Amino acid sequence: MGREEQGPSAGQVADTAAVEPAIAGAGKGWRLLSEREEEILDMWPRFGDTGECAWFGDAVAAGVANITVEAIEFTAQGAYVKDGQDGDWSTSVPAEGRLKCPAPEVLDADGVRIREGDTVWIIPALTDTPDEPHEVIGINSWGEVLLEFHTEGSTGLKGEYLTHTRPDSWERLEEAAREFARDNQLPHDVDQMERDAVDLIRRAKALAGAADE
Repeated sequence: MGREEQGPSAGQVADTAAVEPAIAGAGKGWRLLSEREEEILDMWPRFGDTGECAWFGDAVAAGVANITVEAIEFTAQGAYVKDGQDGDWSTSVPAEGRLKCPAPEVLDADGVRIREGDTVWIIPALTDTPDEPHEVIGINSWGEVLLEFHTEGSTGLKGEYLTHTRPDSWERLEEAAREFARDNQLPHDVDQMERDAVDLIRRAKALAGAADE
């Protein structure tokens, strides 16, 4: 199945060097890959964002966690990267598509880490609907947060534009004032009434931008 020895094309040189110098024949001159070697190269797990071949010690995103590649397994069904040579397939990551690099750690406006599946709100300064919750569907390699309305390839939002705490609003404050009026009819705990009233004033000042006055 071997082919005539001659100088490789630029693409073959790049692919060969990406796997191992042994395949490229380092120190012995370049050669074309055999058909079997090309098949192996086609199956080799690669990262989707860079196209680079996975190798031992690489970090790979595996659902909500990450694994470090300790084993690469080939079967008739495809290739897999694993975090150990223990036969435990529950930790395998199939490489049928492209592997994902671990998402960078991104913090929200309050310093809370943002993870895929979280419910977050866009800070009021950037949206007309601050009370609308959003689901985090991913974090791209640039550290941008993707929400449910983003499509593949969309530019995401910076973590500092999001919060895990539902923002207050005049509508919510009005609702709380109505509850205060209903719940604090005499006889009642006067001290609790005072605390509730003070909290309503605090919220109103915060919404009006006068929290420190």
